[in-house]
Amino acid sequence: MRLSYTALSDFKTCPLKFKLAQIDKIKTPRSKDAIFGTLLHDCLQLAFDPRRALPATEEEILNYFKNKWDREVYQGNEAEESMAFSSGVAILKDFFARNNPAEAKIVDLEKSFTIPVALGQQEHQITGKIDRIDKLPDDSFEIIDYKTTKKMPSQQLVDNNLQLTVYHLGLVQLWPKIEEENRPVKVSLYFLKHDEKLSTQKTRDDLKEARLRLKEELAAIEKYQAQNNWQPTPNALCDWCGFKHLCPMFRHQFSPVPLPDSDKIKDVIGQFFQLKEEAKKLKIKEVEFKQLIDRFLEANSLERVFGEEGFITRRKIPFYSFDPAKIKDVMEPLGRFLEVIKIDSAKLKKAASTLPAPARQAIAEAKKLERESKTFQLTKKKS
Repeated sequence: MRLSYTALSDFKTCPLKFKLAQIDKIKTPRSKDAIFGTLLHDCLQLAFDPRRALPATEEEILNYFKNKWDREVYQGNEAEESMAFSSGVAILKDFFARNNPAEAKIVDLEKSFTIPVALGQQEHQITGKIDRIDKLPDDSFEIIDYKTTKKMPSQQLVDNNLQLTVYHLGLVQLWPKIEEENRPVKVSLYFLKHDEKLSTQKTRDDLKEARLRLKEELAAIEKYQAQNNWQPTPNALCDWCGFKHLCPMFRHQFSPVPLPDSDKIKDVIGQFFQLKEEAKKLKIKEVEFKQLIDRFLEANSLERVFGEEGFITRRKIPFYSFDPAKIKDVMEPLGRFLEVIKIDSAKLKKAASTLPAPARQAIAEAKKLERESKTFQLTKKKS
């Protein structure tokens, strides 16, 4: 198999999408977001082109963006088109305010790579293209990938990002000395809409784990292929998927003919959504009533209140935690203690029932009230 990072990402997101795109080779129209992102990438590629005698100015890049802008992409939706255009101009202005192309030491742009991965008797190839490779002042390399997504991930997700892992492998495939000399590589995602760059460091040890991770991904794909069981996985990206019309999850929406009782089920769906919204409001109201009753009970040292409909009884349920050091002091001399991270109160209670009285007393003294839950039981007045 010859797969890109995008294909690997599609498989992790939805195996059916992977199958339709990579095995069935079904083409889908490019989305507005994808076209927008490509134009911004082209602008930044022009800005940092190392072949230029002089670096591009902000004005030149903005003119390029305006000249390449295609209003037809937005199919007559003037408000959406205007908002997207303004967003693109703002992104480029913010980028140039923070980044000076003349100061960057560009090694290459849009650099293609191929990573061979042997799996059993098969040799697969993972392909990709790195937006930008810089040489840093300390002679290390930085991989930069531009993103036009609206949301930024956590630093933890960036540290474990599969795309950056693949790009790191791609870089050392292009220049093996980086791995041989164990030179660190900085890999970054630049979120253009936020003008923020999130980075992580990669070393030779990371490459070993990366190769193993790729083999695991490819083995999973081979397994699906052997079973020919490409199930759809509903996820947050479904609304932007170009294969919705072929997906079982959207069969009702894209049915070529009206299904029996379609109007009736639409009415039921509408009522169901309304019911859920009402239930949500009732739940909030219920919490408010419980708080009012609880405050009244506390203020008057009561556990039960009476009304015309019946009465409500409050019960307090304590939850305890135990000091691990104290429990260890009790249990270890009895040969009943193992190193633990957290003590299971239920299991400790069961174990304590078999211990001598002094040990049970010591365990009881080691517990402390962690929190208290309150329940409210409604009893209707008998007619």
